[in-house]
Amino acid sequence: MARAVEAEGRRHGNSRWGLLDELADNLLRATAHAATKDAYSIAIDGTTMPSWGTRRRTNVVGPDGTTIVERISTDPDAHWRGRSKESWKRPVFGYDITGAVRVKDIDGDNVPMALLAMRFRPATTTPVKMALSVTGAVAKTQEQLGDVLVDREYTKNIDGSDFILPVRSLGGEPIFDLDENQRGGRGTRRGALIIDGQPFSPSLPTALHDIKVPAVNATIEERLTYQAKIAARAVYAMKPYGSRKADSQQTYECPASAGQLKCPLRAPHGVVKRGTLRVYSHPTNVVVDSVCAHAFTTFAATDIPLAQRELYGSAQWFFSCARRNRVEGFFGNTKNEAVENLRRGVIRMRGGMKTGLATLVILGATNLRLAERWDAQVAKPKKAKRGRPRRQSLITYSQVVVAASSTGPPAT
Repeated sequence: MARAVEAEGRRHGNSRWGLLDELADNLLRATAHAATKDAYSIAIDGTTMPSWGTRRRTNVVGPDGTTIVERISTDPDAHWRGRSKESWKRPVFGYDITGAVRVKDIDGDNVPMALLAMRFRPATTTPVKMALSVTGAVAKTQEQLGDVLVDREYTKNIDGSDFILPVRSLGGEPIFDLDENQRGGRGTRRGALIIDGQPFSPSLPTALHDIKVPAVNATIEERLTYQAKIAARAVYAMKPYGSRKADSQQTYECPASAGQLKCPLRAPHGVVKRGTLRVYSHPTNVVVDSVCAHAFTTFAATDIPLAQRELYGSAQWFFSCARRNRVEGFFGNTKNEAVENLRRGVIRMRGGMKTGLATLVILGATNLRLAERWDAQVAKPKKAKRGRPRRQSLITYSQVVVAASSTGPPAT
């Protein structure tokens, strides 16, 4: 079967993996719950599938009598990926699985968990290329493409040419975290300050230009301080107006025009709330075609490639990004030892096509199992939660402590 799939794919002019990709898209779509069509957003991530083969070193004596170290692999398709300085991933000899999992839309209802597209390749294959492939496969089979949530591995380029701009050309809205080299100020565009990828009014105070992102192990006080600074900066952010155009252009409204702050250069369109912040530092000479000369400014996709719908670092942005955890949950379900157990030794075959076909069957089985669980949860009647009634005959722990402290230690 593996030989037939590989030969058929090459005969149709595809790569050796072309037909496997097509089989994966069809099988995963067929096994996904029908309710996944109620949403359009996806989350993309990858996981590894270690090969059943091995990769060993052996010493070989050359013609000149010198010893040469050669590596012998029992799986010719599997690749070795060691641990690099930039990657935290474990070393693996095997394959990479890149998948797109359905997540709910930002304002939509919850939907079943399901894998919609998958790409199976030897390890070290470019993950961004595989992520774009599964995104295109999902966009091809649904009316529109919603949010596309990824981690920083897929959006490393500052100009967004690797993943962000191609996804927007498909009609999707990338939701992503910024790398360290993408944060901070990035000059100006038509008079607007570009900070953390977002356009801001030139009246933004200097103290709010550089806000350090808390570390992973930061305290709750540090996180609350960061959120307070982001909220103060958000008042000066240009507000997205309408949806993106077909060519990925986005129109933004001046924060003074939107009523977020008071500025003598621009009157608000509506009624301004009491207590709205007044701008005391603004450009004295308004340049033609700048953001201060118009209430609305349209930016090209390449002008602000790192701009997102929700302001980076805000509570709304964190809430939106939290949906990406679902793709990790799907792979966790697949690797659960109690069910599919997608680990080394479960597939005891060597070769990329054989391993890929067996992996595809396991992923389809995961879709079916999750669909059955969703139906069982929906059909199960919800019972009203009741608190446990307090039993007056029991003495609480606090009463015992108070009694013991007041009476002192027992007499011996």
